[in-house]
Amino acid sequence: ANQYPRPGIAYRPVRDAEPIAVRLAWWRDDPHPATQAAVELLTTLYRNG
Repeated sequence: ANQYPRPGIAYRPVRDAEPIAVRLAWWRDDPHPATQAAVELLTTLYRNG
């Protein structure tokens, strides 16, 4: 809801649902300079819910 707000859409948490796997991918041979920072940020955000 915070990352993809849309007018007229109501987001509701589903508290008894199983967690969803989240994946992050990048080119192993040519990672973006901010790749490590993105990994750390997303790990923190998704770990803390």
